[in-house]
This record gives sequence, C-alpha cells and structure tokens, in this order.
Amino acid sequence: MDKLIVRIFLDHKIDHKIAAYTFTEIFRYIDTKFEFITNQNNADIIYGVNDEFILKSKIYLKADMKFWENYKKQNSLPQSPLKKINDIVYPYDQDIIASTFFLLSGYEEYLNLKRDKYQRFLFEFSLYKNDRIYTEPMVEKYRDYMITLLNQIGILCVRKNIWSDKEYALFLSHDVDGIYKYRSSIKSLAKIFLKPSKFSFIEFLKSKYNQTNDPYFLGFDYLIEESKKYGFKSTFFFISKIREKLDNFYNITDQVIVDIMKKIKFNKFEVGLHATIASYKNSLFLKEEKDLFNFNIDGVRQHYLMNNICETAQYQNKLFQYDSTLGFVDMIGFRRGTCLPFQVYDLDQEAILELYEIPLNAMDVTLKQYMRISEDTSYKLLQKMISEIKKYNGIFSFLWHPGNCSDEWSTWLSKVYEPTLKELHQNNVKSLTGIEIIKKIQLS
Repeated sequence: MDKLIVRIFLDHKIDHKIAAYTFTEIFRYIDTKFEFITNQNNADIIYGVNDEFILKSKIYLKADMKFWENYKKQNSLPQSPLKKINDIVYPYDQDIIASTFFLLSGYEEYLNLKRDKYQRFLFEFSLYKNDRIYTEPMVEKYRDYMITLLNQIGILCVRKNIWSDKEYALFLSHDVDGIYKYRSSIKSLAKIFLKPSKFSFIEFLKSKYNQTNDPYFLGFDYLIEESKKYGFKSTFFFISKIREKLDNFYNITDQVIVDIMKKIKFNKFEVGLHATIASYKNSLFLKEEKDLFNFNIDGVRQHYLMNNICETAQYQNKLFQYDSTLGFVDMIGFRRGTCLPFQVYDLDQEAILELYEIPLNAMDVTLKQYMRISEDTSYKLLQKMISEIKKYNGIFSFLWHPGNCSDEWSTWLSKVYEPTLKELHQNNVKSLTGIEIIKKIQLS
C-alpha cells in the first residue's frame, strides 16, 4: 500500500522558497512524501500566521513573524535564553520551520559578524552557546516532532534510516596538513638541541634517509591500518597547492605522496581536496587546486575550517558534490544543528545549492588544544555524542590528522582514537567515504 502524500499549505506571508527548502530537508529523512497545495481546506499541514487556520487544518504550525517579517535584519535574531518545550529548544517560538532554517542555513553566522583572526566564526562567538542548539542535533528533534504530529492525524510514518542494516554511520576523515616532523634540516637540528625530550637526532636521521620514516608521515600507515582493522573506510583530504606558510609543505606530485594516495585508493578509501586558506574566498584558486589532481575529486574540506557564509559554498557548488568543513574549531558538536547531510542554502544568493554538506562533529585538535580537556573527558564526551547520533540514525563525522599520531598525541591515540573506533565497531556502525554517503542520500 502506497504511503499517503502529506499535503502542505503555506500562508502567503511566508517566503515559499525558504519554506519549501526547509520542508524538503525535514522530510528528506521521513519515509513519506509531501506536496504543496493551494487550497488550505484540503491541507494536512498549514504553516501560517492566522489563528483562523487552527480550525481548518489537521496540523497547524504557527509561524513566528519575528523571523519572517524581519528576515535578514538584526532584530530577526532571537533573544537568549531560547524557549524550551519538552527538551526541544526553539530559536523561534515553537516554529519548527523557521528554527530548522535558522540552523541549516547558518543564519546566525550571516548576521553575527564576529570572527577570529583567521576570519572564522567560533562557537565562543555565538549568542546561543548556552542554549544547546549547537551542542545537540536539534533539527532531528524537530523532525521527530513532525513525525509525531503526522502519526497523530493518521499519516503513519517513521524516521527514514538510509543505512540499511545499520542504525547509524561513520564518516572518518583525515586532513593532510603537516606530514614531516623534520622538514628543515637546520631548524630540526636546532629543535633537537633546544627540545631534546621532543625531538630526536636518531628520528631526524631516519627521516632524512627516507621521508616515509618521518614520525608524522608514519601517521598515514597508522590511520589506514586502524581503519582496516575494523573494516572502516577513511577519507583523506590533501592540500594540492602551497599559497602561504599555513598551507604546509608537501607537493601532491612528490612520489611519496603519489604512492600514499595510491595506497588510499587501493583500500577503497577516498581522496578529497583540503583547500588552501585563501581559496575560501577565491573561486579560481579552488578550481585550480581541484584540477591539480589527475583524477576526479568529489569532496572538499577547507583548511583551518575556513568558511565565508556568503561565498565559499557558492564556489564549492560548481566543483564538488559535497563539503565537510562545517564544524566549530573550538567546540565539538553540531554547527548546523544536525547530524545528517543536507543540501546547502545560499543566504547571499537566496538559492538552494546542489552541494551537500556532511557536517563535522569532532576534531582531534578541538578536544586537545581548544577545549583543553583530558583524554578521559574527551572519550566520554565522544561516547555521549555518538549515542545521541545513533538515536537519530545520523552520521558521526570524526576528524583525526595524520600528523597527530606520534609524540604528545600517543596517549590520545590509546585513550581516545583507538577506543572510540573500537566502540563504534562493537556498536555496529556503517562506515562510508564521503562520496558513498552522498550516493546513499541521493538514492534514498
């Protein structure tokens, strides 16, 4: 028996493009379809602003006009503390459509212009850092509420699980930044003299004899073997061009890099672009960096998690199937309020892009260097996050750098990375590369 199609009527005071985008993302992971209709009397859902609609529909979603009448104005930003009902937090008063759009579009980042020295929007700068909307997958809670409402009126539906026989998925990724501990001979020798506890002359000699023996470069083999141990798949994002010092020092045409990329692809892992810092505001740079690879690249993550909400996604949209930049550098969590991929909405052009976002939940340096918490605390926080993601059939997106697999990171591997992967394996997670995730979504 075919599922009923949910009929939705939109009030004329609502921007239909924004509402259509938001309903599409909410229903993307519900196992029923919807359509918009022009006769409110035949609607299953009315999204509007007039109380008279309450008697005419089966589900009435009242729109918060603070958002719709002041769209893109500073006074459209909600005031903290945000309203909380039954453990659900709403940026806009019980308006799950405006609240969902607020999160998925990055609406706060569009109006809150505070940035760090690298022009990044940090969790620290959010007006809502105490309101849980970025530390819990709130969009999934809105979706579950929608499912509850639909079932109450006889439209039987459940959350769509696109992972087949698994409850949730893992997107394990590795940004290839610094891969040589002993890059410059002169500087390395000085460090050996000044910091003998961290830098070793024997390591230095081994590294100079064969670059693949460098402690940081050995991180490739470590990460590949850890993934293979559990039948997981990894996606490695490589920098293809050096534009400034922070873009690091290797060349994708170096034989050792060519060989490691062959090994990655041989294991059916994925190679993506780790776009240079400057490329986040330069479409020509981004295209040049993708074209430097001699094979197709489907995914991108910006170096330093650089993102300009008015430009970056526009440039990526023409070149890639997905991005995975959107996580906070200074806090683990849900920068777009969701643990599932979504199509990006371009607030600058008011356009729905073809580009998908696989949001980033947690990164090694976030835990150790920004949050400055211990290995034990990090592991516990990750387990709590994974449990929440599993509950909503989401994706745990976890980033660990190849250069962070030695030295002071040793205990972080044994107490955080390795036990987290083991726990994920024991809990029957489905591990996929970025492009495999996107294909799953497109086919579902």
